[in-house]
Formats: sequence, structure tokens, C-alpha cells
Amino acid sequence: MNEWKNDVTALLAKVAGKSYDWLSNVLNRTDHTLTKVMEFVQEKKNVLDQYLVDRRSLLQSIEKAQLEVDVLQKEINKTKQYQREKHMTLLEELRERTSELFQYQKEYTALEIKSERSKSALSDLVKEKEIAINERNYLKSEYDHLQEIIQITSAELVKLKSEVVTLNEHSTSIAQQEIELKEKKIIELQSACNRTVRSRTKIEKRLKEKMKETAQLNGEIQRMAQEIKSQNELVEKLKIVIDEREALLEAEQIELQAFKETMQQSLVDMREKEKSIDKATERIDSLQKELDDTIELYSIDLQDSQDEIKDLYENLSKERNDASVARAERDEQMELSIETITTLRSEYEPRFKELYKDSKFTPKFFDDFYRISASDRLQVEVAIVNLNYYYDTAMSRVRPNTVNTGKGRPAVYEYPFGHDHLGRIYFRKDRNIVSFYRISRTKNGGKLSQDRVITWLRNNRI
Repeated sequence: MNEWKNDVTALLAKVAGKSYDWLSNVLNRTDHTLTKVMEFVQEKKNVLDQYLVDRRSLLQSIEKAQLEVDVLQKEINKTKQYQREKHMTLLEELRERTSELFQYQKEYTALEIKSERSKSALSDLVKEKEIAINERNYLKSEYDHLQEIIQITSAELVKLKSEVVTLNEHSTSIAQQEIELKEKKIIELQSACNRTVRSRTKIEKRLKEKMKETAQLNGEIQRMAQEIKSQNELVEKLKIVIDEREALLEAEQIELQAFKETMQQSLVDMREKEKSIDKATERIDSLQKELDDTIELYSIDLQDSQDEIKDLYENLSKERNDASVARAERDEQMELSIETITTLRSEYEPRFKELYKDSKFTPKFFDDFYRISASDRLQVEVAIVNLNYYYDTAMSRVRPNTVNTGKGRPAVYEYPFGHDHLGRIYFRKDRNIVSFYRISRTKNGGKLSQDRVITWLRNNRI
């Protein structure tokens, strides 16, 4: 009996030794791959650092040249804008001054014409007045002459009438003949006197009219003279204003000419700046080409590196997966300290509760989750993200075979994970909530084997 026990013990020790040797070999290969990855990453990091230095240097040179171009272009644009605005302002002021001067000259010409017409009208009035005065003087002379005739005739009539009275006192035939002669003469004189009086009355009327006309002409002449005086004063004022505007216009023309000369000099300066811009632009193009070439070379090297990293990562993932499976089969996941589990709980459980609000996790799920490797935990959380946020899409990866946990119970789904896809996440969705129950890591062997976990699900009627 003791020999049998010793043989069994030796056999188990041999099996255990081979298992440890195999695990040690897996871990050694993993370490070797990790070392290669680290060395490769360090090499590429040096390449990246040099690329970043070169790229930064080129970008700084491009930025400096571009800044120079921007400053020069800004100065050119500012100069052009200033010159354009200044030129437009000077032209507008010149146009306004020319328009004002033209308007004043127009008014001045109109006043001169009006003044000349007024002077001509005044001259006509003066001539008309002189004619009226001559006519008045003639009528006055005629009036005085008729008045003198009337006075003489009246005196003769008085004298003849007195003589007739005297003759009537002598009743002689001779006296009677004298009386008849004198009475006849009185009648003739009286008739002539009446005619003269009528002529005097007509002349008197004409004289009054002519005197009134002369007075009116005097008033019109005075008014016209005052108007001409006012016009002359206004003409003098306009002449002063025109002289001032002409002086101002001349000054602005001089300023415009000086500005044009300044613009010519500015054009020379701008051409020099444009040449500098062309040189800087050529330098930018050259630097950009150099940068593009550097980026292209680095991109090619990066693509090669990515391919190599992909191969190393696949080897590393496979070796890590083999190590995870080996540890799972040997139940190494169960050997976690209380402090480690406490740390993992404080790290994951509050975060899962906050991030995955459409999911529910059982305590047993977290126990399994903490006992798998860190790389497995990362893959499991990726699956949780997909099922929580993209359930319909994620279900395409779920195995078609479900786990029956008891009569009348809804099926439990299996979501695979791991490089070898041997890992399983057991879950179910009910009322829009995804419930996560357990995790298995191996197909057979270990406490997290598929058989053991499925048996637990059925025993607990999940």
C-alpha cells in the first residue's frame, strides 16, 4: 500500500514538475517577447524623438518664414489701404472744393450779369428821367407863357371894360361906336382868354403828370442804385470767397501731387517687400517639401513599425493568453490577497456603476473578474462596453448556443473573449437591463472552467 502511495506521489510530482516546467517556459517566452517589444519600442521611440525634433525644427522655420510673410503682407495691405483711403479722401475733398468753386463762380457770373442788367436799366431810367425833366421844363415854360398871356389879356379886358364904362357916360354917337368896337374887342379877348385858360389847364394837367412821373423815376432810380450797390457788395464778397477757394483748391492740388509722389516711393518699397515675400514663400515651399518628405519617410517607417508591432503584439497576446489559461487551469487566479481584492473593488465597482447604467453585475461576477489577468479584465470590459451601449451590434459575436439554467428560465448567453476565444462572459438581457453573472476562462481545468461555471449557473437557477 505504501509503495502504491509512493508511486502515485512520484507520478503526481512528475506531472506537477512538467506542468511547472511548461508554465515556466510560457512565462520565459512571454518575458522574451516583452523584452523584444520594449527594445523595439525604445528604438522606435528614439526614431520618433528625432522625427519630432526635426519636425519641430522645420515647423518653427516654416512658422518663422510664414510670420515674416504675414508681417510683410500686413504692412503692404495696410499701406495700400491707407493710400487708397487717403487718395480717395483727397480726391473727394478736391471734388468738393472744385464743385464749391464752380458754384461760387456761377453765382458770381449770375450776379455780374444781373448787375450789368441793373446798370443798363438804371441808365435807361436816367435817360427816361432826363426826357421827363425836359418835357416837364417845356410844359412849365408853356404854362408860364400861357399864364402870362392870360394875365395880359385879363388886364386888357379890365382896361377895355373900364373904358366902356367911361364911354357910356357920354351918350354921343362917336362914343357909341367906340363902345361897340371895344365890346367887340372885349368879346374877342374874352374868347381868346378862355381858349388860353383851357390850354393852360391841359398843360397844367400834363405838367402834374410829368412831375409825378419824374418823382416815380427818381424813386425807381434810387431803389435801383441801392440794389446795384448791394449787388456790387455781394459780388465783392463772392470774389473774396472765390479767391479763398481757389487758394484752398491750389493747396489741395499741391497736397495731392505730393501724395502721388509719396505713393510712387511707397510702390518702390512695396515691390521690395513683395520680393522679400516671394523669397520667404519660396523658402516656405522648400521647407514644406522637406517636411512632407520627412513625414512621408516617417510614415513609411511607421507603417513598417506598425506591421512589426502587430506581429509582436499577436505573439505577446498569444503568450499572455497561454499564460492566463495556464494560470486558470492551475487556479492561480484564486491566490489574491484581501488587500488586492479590496483595491480592485474600489477601482472597478463604483466606476462600473457610474459608466454602465444599463447593466447589472452580480457579486460572483466581480469575484471572477478580479481573479482573471489584467489583460483579460481589459477584454472583458470592452465586451461590457459593447453590450451596454451597442447591444444589437455586439450580439453578432455571441455564441448561438445558449446555456439552459433550468425549466422556465430564460436562456443565458455566452460572449467569448481572449486570444483563443476560450473565455466566456455569461449574461442575459431583461427589461433593457443587461445582467452579468459569471466569467469562465478555460474550457476544462481550474475553478473558472466552463463546466464548473455552467454547473454553478444551473445549480443557482440563474
